[in-house]
Amino acid sequence: MAEPDADPGDAAGLAAPGGPASAAAARSPDIGGATATRAVRDIARAEVDLVRAQLKAADGLEPEHLEQLRYLLSLARLTVFEPGAAGGGPVGARPDVDLSAELSGFRGRVLAELTTARRNGGDGPTLLAAAVGMLERLREPLAEQRAALVAAHGNAFSADELDAEVGTRVLVNAAGGGGGAGYVYLGAYARLDEAGIAPAYVIGASIGALMGVFRARHREPDWPQLDAIAKATDRRSLFMSSATKRRFGMPGLLPLRLRRAFGEVFAMPDGEAITLADLEIPYEAVVAGVRRRPFQRLPRHFRADATEATLEDPTARQSPSQVAPAIATRMWQATAFFDPRLVEPVVIGAEPGTTACRALDAAGFSASIPGVLHYDLMPDDDSPGAQAFGELMERRQLAALIDGGMVANVPAELAWRRVQAGRLGTRNALVLAFDCFQPQWDPRHLWLHPITQAVKVQLRRNALFADVMVQFTPTLSPANLVPSPDAIDRAREWGRASLDPALPLIRELLRPVRWTG
Repeated sequence: MAEPDADPGDAAGLAAPGGPASAAAARSPDIGGATATRAVRDIARAEVDLVRAQLKAADGLEPEHLEQLRYLLSLARLTVFEPGAAGGGPVGARPDVDLSAELSGFRGRVLAELTTARRNGGDGPTLLAAAVGMLERLREPLAEQRAALVAAHGNAFSADELDAEVGTRVLVNAAGGGGGAGYVYLGAYARLDEAGIAPAYVIGASIGALMGVFRARHREPDWPQLDAIAKATDRRSLFMSSATKRRFGMPGLLPLRLRRAFGEVFAMPDGEAITLADLEIPYEAVVAGVRRRPFQRLPRHFRADATEATLEDPTARQSPSQVAPAIATRMWQATAFFDPRLVEPVVIGAEPGTTACRALDAAGFSASIPGVLHYDLMPDDDSPGAQAFGELMERRQLAALIDGGMVANVPAELAWRRVQAGRLGTRNALVLAFDCFQPQWDPRHLWLHPITQAVKVQLRRNALFADVMVQFTPTLSPANLVPSPDAIDRAREWGRASLDPALPLIRELLRPVRWTG
């Protein structure tokens, strides 16, 4: 039950207009403001600490006591929910019920108990002993609070539906960026699948958006097929292309051609491209929207009408390794795009109309490093998704869509806020964050140092919204965007090994808890 490093509700990014999460916060429900947000996150962290201490203890809590404590903590962090959604009902079928005000007093009592536990040490056996004492003092108020909610809202939900929301937790995955380092996610997703754990929702940034969209394609993936696709991808299919006009993206040294490389995988039986609405697992991609006014003051190569160099240009037949010095220079310049005065977060799939966008287009814009990788739609593309992108650009007054890592490299906060906004109906979610970039440092890649420092600032805030964060190590180099088959095998095994230590905690936090009276 450790104190958080920063206040997730009072941080400048939420409070200040134009801060790194202000646009997303504007689309989230008001669950009582900054104080309530902090309270809910404090209680969520307390539950993680409790379960972690129980797993480590040689002689821990009685199973019944642990179940009652977890129900108590889960009820205390309840704010809004859609009755029936936690039991498998369709999302949006029934109106949300807001219990924030009615639970504020009970939540305050729980927080007071947690504060006392922190002061008394709050670790290991001390934590478990304090938790038993808290349960004894709050068991009767818990029963009274539950009965009062059911009595007051009997027409809106039943006791069983309340218990389902409190006791059933779903997995939400926030997959972070990091270039070629993100191939470890293939192993992590496979390891979760082997454990019988499938995400209920995936949100990704940059390479996390690309790996995440492959995971969201099917609830039960064909892992050998995905492995074969990864190993068959080559630079020519992914990068080589004729010159491309700029439409929604930002020009770069290398055009990124996801639909040419993976179009067959992301096609419906009738040949139509799979949209976000067609994915079997709910999925959204984080992109950075470049504001129009500051865009006009960027260096000319960021504002060009087309890609500056292409690998099929007869005057510029270069391999990615040959353009590496130029890429390194552009990566230094890309640090400017971490400035919230220049960019704002955009969640493709959350914005009106964008569920009609092609899944690969959402991932492509999220992975387009400004000045380095150019992703875009053809000028004559008039599909519903292209129209949605155009409307988005006008509505938000944006000049370009670029790499989501510029606004949220590990989008744990956006994941949490999207759940609170009703993305899944239930708000009882375990946010599992994947970070493949932060632990890495290599003296051969000093040109990445400014990026890592900018990401570190982001990560501190996002970590407050992650219930479990897996930081993968080792990984492939972030610059290794198209690894060899042997490298992919190594990355997959590293991903499995990095996830394994967190798996018991994840499994236990997802275990349903019952109301035992």
